[in-house]
Amino acid sequence: MRVFRKVVVIGLVVAISIRTSPIPVDACCPAFRTGRDVQIADQRILVAWDPHTKMEHFVREAGFRVSDDRSDATSAEDGNAEARNEDFGFLVPSPTSPEVEESDRDVFLRLESQVQPIIQRVNRWCIDFTPGLLRPFKLEKALLGKGGLPPNVATDVRVLETKQVAGYDVAILQADDAGALQVWLKDHGYAMRDSMRDWVQPYIEKGWVITAFKYAEGSTRTNVGAVRMSFRTDRPVFPYRVPSDQHVDLKNGRGNTLRAYVVGPGKAEGHLGEGANTSPWASKSVVRYSKPLAKGSLLGLLRGAIAQDDFKEPLWLTAIDDHTWPSGSDDLWFDFDPKGTEYQQINTVMVPRTVPIPLDLVALFCVSYLAIRRRRKSSSV
Repeated sequence: MRVFRKVVVIGLVVAISIRTSPIPVDACCPAFRTGRDVQIADQRILVAWDPHTKMEHFVREAGFRVSDDRSDATSAEDGNAEARNEDFGFLVPSPTSPEVEESDRDVFLRLESQVQPIIQRVNRWCIDFTPGLLRPFKLEKALLGKGGLPPNVATDVRVLETKQVAGYDVAILQADDAGALQVWLKDHGYAMRDSMRDWVQPYIEKGWVITAFKYAEGSTRTNVGAVRMSFRTDRPVFPYRVPSDQHVDLKNGRGNTLRAYVVGPGKAEGHLGEGANTSPWASKSVVRYSKPLAKGSLLGLLRGAIAQDDFKEPLWLTAIDDHTWPSGSDDLWFDFDPKGTEYQQINTVMVPRTVPIPLDLVALFCVSYLAIRRRRKSSSV
């Protein structure tokens, strides 16, 4: 009965943890209704760049945690109809105006399967002195390695395009002033915090385009899907910067996990910032996989996420993890080394191998040997 109760309790704990864990949703800089405390959680991104067309395809799967007066720890869940009434919105900057289309979310499952570590098994030999009479009762152990939007009302904001994609209302915007953009966002149901205004100002100064997402009010879909943004850029970029109120405190442990899959003409190397302020991303990240893939294999991995004819040659796939995100004040830019060293993580699994030497048989052998020797000595006398 006690065992049954323990099983029930463990099951309830697992069920609660599954329900309250943040589920992936597409996000960059969150713009939420006033009164919400929102923090970015783990996320996965795909950055694929064609060196010939200079076209970057950017797919993102992100998680975040939301709390308000009604709940101290509510998770905003992609695919949950209840989350559609929470007034969630997202801003994503890009150097040029993007094409926004729905993407296959399963691309991340295929990519993760591709970059799994190589399993290397190593035998670990030991001697087992368990007596033979007790051997049937011994427990064997194994050591394992571990619709359209309302018209624009801000005079200094140009609406380049509006559309509905994957259950989102999407507005592609270009602004000359952060204050004007703040007015436009508020007029269209976004909460523009002061930290967001400071965050967006550098992009406006550089002439970047801001794409605003929010759940489509008139959509008949019960969930939202993944979104792909495709735009031209001489150098692929991920908007690594987030508003200051989204930074994690690394003094209290590691941050969230940013898992990046980068496709390009060589081994991907990330750099934070541009010009004299550039710093290597390697100091904050770990490469898990980097190898060139045949065109057929690559297109198989990216099917449904990126069009089959978008790449004309074999490219590299690099997988990189960053456990300190979000904590930086610069964007992440990628370069490629076509002569880079191929790499794939290797996980070593220790496999126990036992040589049985039962103590009772050893004792019997010793007693028999001594008895035989004593008998021989007696007979020789």
